[in-house]
Amino acid sequence: MPVITLDKLVPGESGKITKISGKGAIRRRLVDMGLTSGVVIDMIKTSPLGDPVEYRLRGYHLSLRKSEAKTIDVELIGNLIPLRVWAHISESAVPLGRCKPGQVVEIAQTRGGRRFHGKLKELDLHPGSILQVIQNDFPGRLIISLNDENRLVIGKGLAMHILVKPA
Repeated sequence: MPVITLDKLVPGESGKITKISGKGAIRRRLVDMGLTSGVVIDMIKTSPLGDPVEYRLRGYHLSLRKSEAKTIDVELIGNLIPLRVWAHISESAVPLGRCKPGQVVEIAQTRGGRRFHGKLKELDLHPGSILQVIQNDFPGRLIISLNDENRLVIGKGLAMHILVKPA
């Protein structure tokens, strides 16, 4: 699995800490809070303005600034969405919220209730739809294009429940 900095995790993702590269008092404070190599850490949520970020590790919740999270390297583990939910989807499928601007993707699967699927129907999004990601701000909105003329703005929560694969 790839190694990234802790600030790059999105809500629902987990990683195993591989290295803390901070210096001096900041590094010592992070280690004292339980952030040590080998510990599994889950990203829970971000504040409305994006900083600080809430994580769960060792059975408790911890808030860190993004500047502190940048000093911690983690190895991604698992998937954003539990494997048992998406077991029948190929390994190359990812949540729409993880796609980069410019990518052209196809909706492979959606996960949600009646209201969620009603929202998708209103937006004319269904498995098999081809989308282009125009803009992806985190935290924030996702702008997608169904065709060259129509653009849709959807939230991250909605985007994380839409699984896509390269078109």
